[in-house]
Amino acid sequence: MQTNFEYESRLSALEPLGDGHGYQHIWKEAAGNAAAGNAHINWFSNQKFYSLISVVEPGDDLIFARLGANDPNFNLRHDPAFIIRKKEKKEATFVSIIEPHGAYDPVTELSEQPFTSLEKVSVLQDDEDYTLIQFSNKGGKSWTLCLANSNASKVADHRLEIEEGVYSWQGPFFLKRNKE
Repeated sequence: MQTNFEYESRLSALEPLGDGHGYQHIWKEAAGNAAAGNAHINWFSNQKFYSLISVVEPGDDLIFARLGANDPNFNLRHDPAFIIRKKEKKEATFVSIIEPHGAYDPVTELSEQPFTSLEKVSVLQDDEDYTLIQFSNKGGKSWTLCLANSNASKVADHRLEIEEGVYSWQGPFFLKRNKE
Protein backbone atom coordinates (compact mmCIF):
# COMPACT_ATOMS: atom_id res chain seq x y z
CA MET A 1 0.00 0.00 0.00
CA GLN A 2 2.73 2.45 0.98
CA THR A 3 6.51 2.81 1.35
CA ASN A 4 8.82 5.64 2.37
CA PHE A 5 11.40 4.85 -0.32
CA GLU A 6 11.50 4.93 -4.11
CA TYR A 7 11.60 1.64 -6.00
CA GLU A 8 11.54 0.47 -9.62
CA SER A 9 9.03 -2.19 -10.63
CA ARG A 10 10.20 -5.06 -12.84
CA LEU A 11 6.80 -6.51 -13.71
CA SER A 12 7.43 -6.24 -17.47
CA ALA A 13 10.58 -8.40 -17.30
CA LEU A 14 10.82 -10.63 -14.23
CA GLU A 15 14.21 -12.12 -13.49
CA PRO A 16 15.44 -14.44 -10.75
CA LEU A 17 17.21 -12.80 -7.82
CA GLY A 18 20.34 -14.93 -8.40
CA ASP A 19 21.86 -18.05 -9.91
CA GLY A 20 22.21 -20.35 -6.90
CA HIS A 21 21.75 -20.94 -3.17
CA GLY A 22 17.94 -20.75 -3.56
CA TYR A 23 17.95 -17.26 -5.11
CA GLN A 24 17.23 -18.86 -8.51
CA HIS A 25 13.74 -19.66 -7.16
CA ILE A 26 12.89 -16.06 -6.21
CA TRP A 27 11.45 -13.58 -8.70
CA LYS A 28 12.67 -10.00 -8.32
CA GLU A 29 9.52 -7.89 -8.74
CA ALA A 30 10.78 -4.46 -7.66
CA ALA A 31 13.87 -2.95 -6.04
CA GLY A 32 15.05 0.27 -4.47
CA ASN A 33 17.92 1.58 -2.38
CA ALA A 34 17.77 2.67 1.21
CA ALA A 35 18.65 6.01 2.67
CA ALA A 36 19.92 6.20 6.24
CA GLY A 37 17.41 5.55 8.99
CA ASN A 38 14.31 3.44 8.52
CA ALA A 39 12.52 1.74 5.66
CA HIS A 40 8.73 1.55 6.07
CA ILE A 41 6.30 -0.64 4.15
CA ASN A 42 2.56 -0.97 4.74
CA TRP A 43 0.25 -3.70 3.35
CA PHE A 44 -3.21 -5.21 3.70
CA SER A 45 -3.96 -8.93 4.14
CA ASN A 46 -6.91 -10.92 5.53
CA GLN A 47 -8.92 -7.84 6.54
CA LYS A 48 -5.99 -6.45 8.56
CA PHE A 49 -3.30 -3.86 7.98
CA TYR A 50 0.40 -4.50 8.65
CA SER A 51 3.47 -2.27 8.78
CA LEU A 52 7.13 -3.18 8.77
CA ILE A 53 9.75 -0.71 9.96
CA SER A 54 13.40 -1.72 9.50
CA VAL A 55 16.75 -0.17 10.35
CA VAL A 56 18.65 0.40 7.08
CA GLU A 57 21.89 1.98 5.93
CA PRO A 58 22.58 3.95 2.75
CA GLY A 59 23.02 1.58 -0.18
CA ASP A 60 21.10 -1.37 1.30
CA ASP A 61 19.03 -3.08 -1.40
CA LEU A 62 15.29 -3.15 -0.66
CA ILE A 63 13.73 -5.90 -2.78
CA PHE A 64 10.12 -6.91 -3.32
CA ALA A 65 10.20 -10.55 -4.40
CA ARG A 66 8.03 -13.61 -4.93
CA LEU A 67 8.75 -17.34 -4.74
CA GLY A 68 8.32 -19.51 -7.79
CA ALA A 69 11.07 -18.67 -10.29
CA ASN A 70 12.55 -21.59 -12.25
CA ASP A 71 10.13 -24.07 -10.67
CA PRO A 72 9.76 -26.92 -13.19
CA ASN A 73 7.12 -28.75 -11.12
CA PHE A 74 5.14 -25.67 -10.05
CA ASN A 75 5.22 -26.84 -6.44
CA LEU A 76 6.51 -23.64 -4.81
CA ARG A 77 3.91 -21.33 -3.32
CA HIS A 78 4.01 -17.92 -4.98
CA ASP A 79 4.28 -16.04 -1.69
CA PRO A 80 5.51 -12.43 -1.65
CA ALA A 81 8.65 -11.42 0.23
CA PHE A 82 10.52 -8.28 1.24
CA ILE A 83 14.31 -8.60 1.37
CA ILE A 84 16.87 -6.23 2.84
CA ARG A 85 20.25 -7.04 1.33
CA LYS A 86 23.44 -5.54 2.71
CA LYS A 87 26.33 -5.42 0.24
CA GLU A 88 29.84 -6.61 1.05
CA LYS A 89 29.22 -7.23 4.76
CA LYS A 90 30.47 -10.33 6.53
CA GLU A 91 28.41 -9.59 9.66
CA ALA A 92 25.21 -7.59 9.97
CA THR A 93 22.45 -7.03 12.48
CA PHE A 94 18.97 -6.84 10.99
CA VAL A 95 16.34 -5.05 13.07
CA SER A 96 12.69 -4.95 11.99
CA ILE A 97 9.36 -4.60 13.75
CA ILE A 98 6.11 -5.86 12.22
CA GLU A 99 3.03 -4.12 13.58
CA PRO A 100 -0.44 -5.56 12.91
CA HIS A 101 -3.00 -2.77 13.17
CA GLY A 102 -6.44 -1.66 12.13
CA ALA A 103 -9.07 -3.48 10.14
CA TYR A 104 -11.25 -3.16 7.07
CA ASP A 105 -14.98 -3.82 7.03
CA PRO A 106 -16.05 -4.93 3.54
CA VAL A 107 -19.74 -4.32 4.35
CA THR A 108 -19.35 -0.66 5.30
CA GLU A 109 -16.19 -0.23 3.16
CA LEU A 110 -14.52 1.61 6.03
CA SER A 111 -10.92 1.30 7.21
CA GLU A 112 -9.92 1.63 10.83
CA GLN A 113 -6.31 2.62 11.70
CA PRO A 114 -4.77 1.72 8.29
CA PHE A 115 -1.34 3.23 9.08
CA THR A 116 1.34 2.39 11.61
CA SER A 117 1.72 3.97 15.02
CA LEU A 118 5.49 3.31 14.95
CA GLU A 119 7.73 6.21 14.06
CA LYS A 120 11.36 5.18 14.46
CA VAL A 121 13.61 2.21 15.21
CA SER A 122 17.32 2.55 15.88
CA VAL A 123 20.26 0.50 17.09
CA LEU A 124 21.90 2.19 20.09
CA GLN A 125 24.60 -0.43 20.71
CA ASP A 126 25.64 -3.54 18.82
CA ASP A 127 28.72 -5.56 19.71
CA GLU A 128 29.73 -9.05 20.72
CA ASP A 129 28.25 -8.67 24.21
CA TYR A 130 25.13 -6.50 23.82
CA THR A 131 22.57 -5.21 21.34
CA LEU A 132 20.32 -2.32 22.36
CA ILE A 133 17.40 -1.36 20.13
CA GLN A 134 15.23 1.69 20.71
CA PHE A 135 11.83 2.20 19.10
CA SER A 136 9.19 4.89 19.42
CA ASN A 137 5.65 5.57 18.34
CA LYS A 138 4.00 8.70 16.95
CA GLY A 139 2.51 9.42 20.38
CA GLY A 140 5.95 10.12 21.83
CA LYS A 141 6.36 6.86 23.77
CA SER A 142 9.61 4.93 23.41
CA TRP A 143 11.12 1.65 24.55
CA THR A 144 14.60 0.14 24.67
CA LEU A 145 15.13 -3.58 24.14
CA CYS A 146 18.38 -4.81 25.72
CA LEU A 147 19.77 -8.15 24.54
CA ALA A 148 22.67 -10.07 26.07
CA ASN A 149 24.54 -11.67 23.17
CA SER A 150 27.36 -13.52 24.95
CA ASN A 151 25.81 -14.56 28.29
CA ALA A 152 22.12 -15.42 27.96
CA SER A 153 21.83 -17.15 31.33
CA LYS A 154 18.56 -16.49 33.18
CA VAL A 155 20.50 -15.45 36.28
CA ALA A 156 23.29 -13.39 34.67
CA ASP A 157 23.46 -9.74 35.75
CA HIS A 158 24.15 -7.18 33.04
CA ARG A 159 25.10 -3.52 33.21
CA LEU A 160 25.79 -1.31 30.23
CA GLU A 161 26.55 2.38 30.27
CA ILE A 162 26.16 4.24 26.98
CA GLU A 163 25.51 7.84 25.99
CA GLU A 164 21.74 7.36 26.21
CA GLY A 165 21.90 6.08 29.78
CA VAL A 166 22.69 3.19 32.09
CA TYR A 167 20.92 -0.14 31.55
CA SER A 168 20.95 -2.87 34.21
CA TRP A 169 19.01 -6.12 34.04
CA GLN A 170 19.08 -9.80 34.85
CA GLY A 171 18.62 -12.53 32.24
CA PRO A 172 18.99 -12.65 28.47
CA PHE A 173 16.87 -9.57 27.69
CA PHE A 174 15.11 -6.56 29.18
CA LEU A 175 12.45 -4.24 27.73
CA LYS A 176 12.49 -0.79 29.27
CA ARG A 177 9.78 1.80 28.72
CA ASN A 178 11.56 5.15 28.51
CA LYS A 179 10.36 8.33 30.18
CA GLU A 180 8.12 10.47 28.00
